[in-house]
Amino acid sequence: MNVVLAFALIVPVADDPKPKQSAKTAPAGFGLTTETQFYWPLFVTDSPDVQKELKFSKAQVKALDDAQADLKKGVGEYPLQPGPRKVQVAKVTRWSDETLATILTAEQQKRHRQIVWQVLECYGGPRAMTANPEFAREIGLTADQVKQGKKIEADFQAAWLKLLRANPAAGTAALPGEEELEKKSNEAALKLPTAEQKKKWNEALGEPFTGEVKQFPVPGLRPVPFKAPAEKK
Repeated sequence: MNVVLAFALIVPVADDPKPKQSAKTAPAGFGLTTETQFYWPLFVTDSPDVQKELKFSKAQVKALDDAQADLKKGVGEYPLQPGPRKVQVAKVTRWSDETLATILTAEQQKRHRQIVWQVLECYGGPRAMTANPEFAREIGLTADQVKQGKKIEADFQAAWLKLLRANPAAGTAALPGEEELEKKSNEAALKLPTAEQKKKWNEALGEPFTGEVKQFPVPGLRPVPFKAPAEKK
């Protein structure tokens, strides 16, 4: 299953984790939030093949490891109250993006962004990409297209949860009807972009990443090897 169900967050507010230095300009986000310590833009840099692709120095690897540790600490100190929690999540998400921007070079940031988009599509499907406001902005989707994309994603999640409730003993095995559900929702999402937008989609993903990507260590999550998304035509 491509859906990660992992939310366990706690304890009172503490100081925000701070990057070693401030980013000169606010970096572009990824349409994600640091609800858990497993934030793909940062987590993906822990994959050896990604480190090799981006030609990280030992100092960069150390800085990224430290940032991941700081993120884990920050997430563990989120407040329980919905309002304060939402504010803190936004702050830590921005901190994570700014920290990445201070550690990676401009060239590395470009390829890193492409790899993150590929990872998100691999594990969330095209439906997750058309529902992602940041990716939608990058490829020029209209507000109406994004609205439709979000509905496709919401309908998929609701239908998947229905399948899960109907098959409580499935464990990590594929749910009956899950593959067809994913196929139909992704096909619907791919009908939304125009030819020009699909061209920008391919450009946003860049050359297919051929290495391995570490997955979130979530108990009960079925391992799915990374595979670069297909070209949009």
